[in-house]
Amino acid sequence: MNKVCLTGRLVAKPEIKDVGGKTVCSARVAVKGHKKDGSDTEFLNLEAWEKTADNIAQFFDKGREIGITGRIKTDKWEKDGTKHERVKIVVESFDFIGSKGDQAPGESRQEQAPRRERQHEMNAPTGGDGFEDGVDGIPF
Repeated sequence: MNKVCLTGRLVAKPEIKDVGGKTVCSARVAVKGHKKDGSDTEFLNLEAWEKTADNIAQFFDKGREIGITGRIKTDKWEKDGTKHERVKIVVESFDFIGSKGDQAPGESRQEQAPRRERQHEMNAPTGGDGFEDGVDGIPF
C-alpha cells in the first residue's frame, strides 16, 4: 500500500498552472522531525490536481500549516545524458491545521472555522511536477 499522512508548513506560496487542460498545484512542505534544533526537518514536494489544486492555491500561503494524505510518486527523466529522480507526494486530500494566526491572508475567523472540518479529495492523475530546487528557510 502506498499511503502517506503528514503535517507540515508550506515553505513558499503554492504555484498553480495548467497542464494539458488540467489544473495542477505544486508546493513544498517542511515536515518537522523529533529533534528540537530542527536538524531532521524534511522538505517534501507536493503535487495536487484539479479541485484540490485550486483549493490549496486559494487558501494556503507560505508558512501555513497543512495536513496531507496522499501517495508517493517518483518522477524519472534524463537530461543531457544525466539521469534524474524526484520524489513527491501526490495529494489526495488535505486538512486545514493551525490556530487563528495561521489563517489564510484576507480570511476571517468565521470563514475559517467551517472549513477546518472539511476535507477535499480528488483523483490524482500523474503529470509534471514544476518544482524549483532550493528552500528560502525553515518556516517554524
